[in-house]
Amino acid sequence: MQHRNRSELFAGIEQAVRDLEAEGLLRLEHAMPQEAMRQALERHLDPVLDRFLLESQPQVEAYATVLIADIRGFTELMSSLPMATMIEVLNHWFASMTQIIERFGGVVDKFVGDAVMALFGLPEARGDDPVRALACAAEMQRAMLTLNQQH
Repeated sequence: MQHRNRSELFAGIEQAVRDLEAEGLLRLEHAMPQEAMRQALERHLDPVLDRFLLESQPQVEAYATVLIADIRGFTELMSSLPMATMIEVLNHWFASMTQIIERFGGVVDKFVGDAVMALFGLPEARGDDPVRALACAAEMQRAMLTLNQQH
C-alpha cells in the first residue's frame, strides 16, 4: 500500500473494529462517532505505519551518519556472569542506549550481539546529522558511568 493511501487503510481498520464489535468479539466502552474513531486510529497507528514503511521501503541513495556502539569487554564479561544476569545487563543497556539515540534524533537500525547500530539522517536528512551522532555518542559514554555503577 502506498504511503499516501493512509485514509483507505484507516477506513478498513475502522470497519474491522466495527465488525468485531458487532460480532461480540470486541466491546468498546462507549459508542464512538465515525470521525472520532478515524481520528483515534490515525493518532495511534500513524507512528506504527511510519515505522513499517521506513523498514519496508528500500533507500536507493541516501547520506547518513552511522553510529555503532557496543559493550567494551563483553566477551570477558559474558564468561564471568550467569546467563540470566547477562541478559538483564544487555536488556538494560539496549533500553538506555535506545532512549539516548532517539533523544538525539537517531533511528535504531539493528541490534547485533552486544552492539547497537543507529542512523542519523534517515528517513529525513538534517544538516547537523554528524554533530547529533557525535553528541549522542558522548552521551552514551556518560550513561555508561551510571550503568556501570548500577551493575
